[in-house]
Amino acid sequence: MHGQEEGQVIIHTETKTGHNRQNSPRGFSFSLLAFVIPFLLRIFAYQNKLTPLSNSMEQSQKQKHEIASYAKSDARNHLVFVSDSVPGLKEWNMGRMLASWLREEGRDSTFFRMELEDYLNDILSDKERDEDLGSYLMLSNIGILFEPELQPNVRQLWENSSRDKTLIVKSQGKIVDKTFFFLTKEDKYHVDLTGLLFFFELNTVNE
Repeated sequence: MHGQEEGQVIIHTETKTGHNRQNSPRGFSFSLLAFVIPFLLRIFAYQNKLTPLSNSMEQSQKQKHEIASYAKSDARNHLVFVSDSVPGLKEWNMGRMLASWLREEGRDSTFFRMELEDYLNDILSDKERDEDLGSYLMLSNIGILFEPELQPNVRQLWENSSRDKTLIVKSQGKIVDKTFFFLTKEDKYHVDLTGLLFFFELNTVNE
């Protein structure tokens, strides 16, 4: 007698006399349902996982389209604030780049302030290229710009950099009455944006 293979479905039983008899239709239906129902549940769960991802991608594409429209506008500068990454755009990690520079150069130089300003100007004068936005530069991990020991003129850096390209700042901060707050409204780390044209998708409060 051949052995049963693992996972094989048997749809007949053997009587005491050795004759085979087919299972009742009702028994077969229960067996089929036991297979079909888990399969359908897996498909349903998979579709539910895809839906939020699809919505997220559509939202990201819409965001990029809005930024591109702003980038093509006739404005003196193009400064953008976003809370998340933008599909297809390269991010410049300011924390990593500046920390690496500080390890190499140190902070004890007599001309530290001047060297820091030159280094930041070099970074922000660079640019990437995107088919929709044109020239741009996207900054992330910007917290190091607000370190008390460094104190660069962030407003001046952003203003100068956003004149010949779209400068995109990725941050979880807030904008309150044309003032950018790095953390919260009560935080002392902020940048006055008065006089600058900017586009934002942050937690914005007008008071």
